[in-house]
Order: sequence, then C-alpha cells, then structure tokens
Amino acid sequence: MYWERFFKKSAANPIRYAKMLMKHTIYRNKNVYLLCAGAYAAKDAAIIGAYPGKTYKWGYFTDTKRPDFEELYGKKEKETVTLLWSGRFLYFKHPEKAILLLKKLLENGYDCRLKMIGNGPMFRKINNLANKLHLTEKNHFFGNAFSFAS
Repeated sequence: MYWERFFKKSAANPIRYAKMLMKHTIYRNKNVYLLCAGAYAAKDAAIIGAYPGKTYKWGYFTDTKRPDFEELYGKKEKETVTLLWSGRFLYFKHPEKAILLLKKLLENGYDCRLKMIGNGPMFRKINNLANKLHLTEKNHFFGNAFSFAS
C-alpha cells in the first residue's frame, strides 16, 4: 500500500476515522506493508492500529544544501533558465508559489521561464494568476503528465 496522509484535515471526523479503520486494519496480520509518502502517514497508521511494524517512511526527508544561485547561473550555457513545477494543483502543494517565484526572478533581472505540469482543482486559479501578473509568455501549462508525454 502507498499512502500520503490518512487524516490530512482531521482525525476527529468519526466517519472518516471509521472508514480508515475498516479499510486499513484488515491488513494488520497480513503480509502487507505501507509505504508512507510524507512525515505523518506512519503516525496516522499507528493511530488506527494499522500496519504495526510494517511502515516504511519515504519522501520529504532528504538533506539539501542551499545552492549559490549566482554561481550556478554563471555556469549556465543557455541564457534562459527553465524552472519546472510538477504535481496536482492542490492548495496544500502551493502551485501559486512557483508563479510568484517566477515573477520575483523576472523582476530581479533573470531570464527565466516556468513549465507547469499537472492538473487539479486550482489549475484555473493558477492560470488566472499567471495572466493577472502578465506572465503568460514566460509561463507554460502542460496539463497532466500523461497528456504531456503523448
């Protein structure tokens, strides 16, 4: 099994809690493991007693070093820097921050563009934000990855 979050909004919702309990505790004594994509999925599984000792945490845990952007930009052969944002257009993934970053980079004199791959409930709102900030020539939306690949 793969799960990002059991209780993204709240564990206090009794209907949601009961559904998760029924869906995931049936595997308690079976040879089924949970791949937890995020910092809280293993904890959420433990709350309902699912997958005891059978959770693997993955994602969001890598160490990163802060790059020297001036040095990286100086090494770039092409003048235009291309940024890529890929994911579902959901409020908690903050696709608007990619648009605002593009705006800030352009205001600071960088020659860059942004490619956004994905779809979701916020797609239209983000597209409108790009239009409102006059970024349509520097920002490109490609839709879902499957349609992008074909």
